Amino acid sequence: MERKQCCVKLSVQPSRGLMDEKFIVRVQSVPPGFNLTVHALHHCEDGHSWEAYGHYTADATGTVNVSEDPSLGGTYSGVEPMGLLWSLRPVPGSKTGLRMRKMNVQTPMEVTVSVYQGHMTEGFVDQVPLASVLVERWYIAPGIRRIPVTEGGLTATLFLPPGPGPFPGVLDLWGGGGNLVEYRSALFACHGLASLALDYLTPKITKETGKMVDNEYIETAYRVLQQHPQVLGSSIAMLGLSFGTSVTLKMAVYSEVIKLRCAVCISGSHVQPVDGSLEQIMDFFHKSSSWQAQKQLLLDRLENLENRSRRCNLSTQSYAQIIVRFCYSYFSLVNHMIKNTAYRVLQQHPQVLGSSIAMLGFSLGTSVTLKMAVYSEVIKVRQSVFPTEVDSICGGKKTDVHRV
Repeated sequence: MERKQCCVKLSVQPSRGLMDEKFIVRVQSVPPGFNLTVHALHHCEDGHSWEAYGHYTADATGTVNVSEDPSLGGTYSGVEPMGLLWSLRPVPGSKTGLRMRKMNVQTPMEVTVSVYQGHMTEGFVDQVPLASVLVERWYIAPGIRRIPVTEGGLTATLFLPPGPGPFPGVLDLWGGGGNLVEYRSALFACHGLASLALDYLTPKITKETGKMVDNEYIETAYRVLQQHPQVLGSSIAMLGLSFGTSVTLKMAVYSEVIKLRCAVCISGSHVQPVDGSLEQIMDFFHKSSSWQAQKQLLLDRLENLENRSRRCNLSTQSYAQIIVRFCYSYFSLVNHMIKNTAYRVLQQHPQVLGSSIAMLGFSLGTSVTLKMAVYSEVIKVRQSVFPTEVDSICGGKKTDVHRV
């Protein structure tokens, strides 16, 4: 195959398109039955790299069509025309907790698509590809207008489609990461929506005064969108992601100014308002802003606990008791990942029968136990035990033991 490298043909159509536009990846002129890896590499604006890859076998004509042929392995499997994008993950050796975000929508997301000989899973940087193509994925199309908005103390950006309008509007709220995130709104405008991306957690007014925004800030953003001459004021939606769902629901229910055509809430936060005050949930978020550091601290302590238990050769019962007490003590800091971690620590201990693990929930712990037993893809408990009544969960019946 070394002498035929120059004959391998790789095409990506279109090589320049919108982020949500499908492309077709074809590899041609390889021997029939030839095993190859199609690899995608993206260098983020923050300096970190992401990759995805699929394993393929050429057909009788020496062709692989990623849109039609199944991937036999890699970061995705089966027929996945866009698997090279949706399965992107940090390259091996990257730091944990990375998040891919497009910071400048006026430049494309560049992805290098390459073909390698054989079914590879690592070491791509050390190999010479058989062929490569640079692909541009854009969040903003020609003719889209990007307008910074500072009216009323807002930190926002309005994206308008080409033409006079009026266009349906979207007030776009991201989650707890803060900052002004524009790429979703930019893409909305490409599909005929006037979209206002709003920073409501770290806006300029908060940085200057040290105070979180209130109801009026969100209502001002709504008015700016509603009163724009190219926006159809009677057809405005709010889109909230994660913590943004709390704000979206609160304003949709309690605000006398905001009259939405619809509200779209994605991956909603567990923090929801119980009255009409936006200040309530903002204060909660502000006080909990160090949760990432707390989560990492808990992970580190769990790992140290595991290491100490092995050195001290603790009994299975003693070790299990320590884990349960430790995790429950830090309940307010624990999220879904931490609970899964505690289960794995117990399951993988050399003195624990991993196929026979129970969860014991007391009082508030019953809610955690039930949630993890039902929804976690990691935790497979042999039995769940609730020593107190859980009337609200079990239909008003007194329950001592619940088997999953």
